[in-house]
Parts: sequence; C-alpha cells; structure tokens
Amino acid sequence: MASFFNGIILFFNFVHMLLSFNSFQHCPLLCYHLVEAPVAVNIPLKNISASEDDTVTLSCKLTKPDKPVKWYKDGKILKDSVDCKISSDGCEYTLKLLKAKSSDAGTYTMKCDKIDTSAKVIIKGEV
Repeated sequence: MASFFNGIILFFNFVHMLLSFNSFQHCPLLCYHLVEAPVAVNIPLKNISASEDDTVTLSCKLTKPDKPVKWYKDGKILKDSVDCKISSDGCEYTLKLLKAKSSDAGTYTMKCDKIDTSAKVIIKGEV
C-alpha cells in the first residue's frame, strides 16, 4: 500500500513540475509547440484608373485581422488626413483618396510585417 501512495505522490510532483514551466519550449518532455502562421496577403491591391475629383478606394485583405499596417505612395509614408482616409475592418485594409487630384497618381503600397502589396493609381484629367 505504501508503494501505491508513493506512486501517487510522484505523479502529483510530476504534474506540478509540468505546470510550473513558463512555456512549453523549456519542458523537454513535450516534443511540440504551436507556431503561429505569419500574416499573408489574401487579396492584393489592384491597379485603378479614376478621374479628377473621384473618390479612389484601394483595398486589400490579409489572412489576419487588426494587424498594424502602413501605407506608402511612391515610397513615402501616408498618414490619415482630410484627403486620405486609412481604415480597417477585420481582415480588410482600405485607403481612400477623397477628391482625387492628378498629383495623387502613383504607386501605392500597403506593408504589414514582412509582406506588402502594391497598385498603380492613374488619375485622368478633365478632357
């Protein structure tokens, strides 16, 4: 009977040891750990042609929601402003150019972590 109780005590000590580790990587008894998949572009930006004074909407979808993203025009970072609205809704990330001007033409890029997607915006002047 004493060996039975010794076995129970050893088992509880073992469980306590497992639970006391801060992460699975420090426990040699657990051979695996979960690795989170990196974010990826699910639907990329698309080239768009618009007329002056139109609202131009660039939109893409990532595989993960609510990630911090940065938008660029011709390599220069863009900020949310009166003429340039940056938003996200779940996995969809959007840049809107309100009342487009010819100077808005260029290559727009959205970057997140180590991935990016780009599209060209062409603004047609009044004819």
